This record gives sequence, structure tokens and C-alpha cells, in this order.
Amino acid sequence: MSVCVCAKCKKPWKMSSSPAICPLCNQVSFAIAVPEMSATIKKRGQDPEYRAKQSAIHTGKRHTAETKAKISTALTRFHNERG
Repeated sequence: MSVCVCAKCKKPWKMSSSPAICPLCNQVSFAIAVPEMSATIKKRGQDPEYRAKQSAIHTGKRHTAETKAKISTALTRFHNERG
């Protein structure tokens, strides 16, 4: 079983095969498979020391204009390819 994102309502849900009926919007949909987070990653996310360290690393950081443009281009291309 994997965690999937419904192609119609864009919400995550668990499913065993595709196509399937999304339990959230009740539509038959081919879902986009997203690998489940491992137990290690989930546990690490709950660790206060790890969260504080990651917060300190990212505090005050901003994307440059060049990076923002690259992200925008990549997301636009991704959404255009999906239809």
C-alpha cells in the first residue's frame, strides 16, 4: 500500500492499486503514488532537538530571484505536462 494524491481533488489517501475510487471525492481516479515516509523519518520529525536544529538552519534564509525563477519554471512545466 502506498500514500497517493488523488488526481482530481489533490488530497492524499492510501490505496493499494490504481485506478481506484478516491474515498474523499468518490471519483474514479488514477492517483499519483507518493512513497510512504519511513518510520525513521517520522520519528526524527518528532524529536525536539532535530526540529530545533532544522529550524535554526532555515531561519532567515530566502530564495534568490534566480532560484525563484527556476522553481517557477519547473512547476509551470510540471503542471502543463499533467494537463
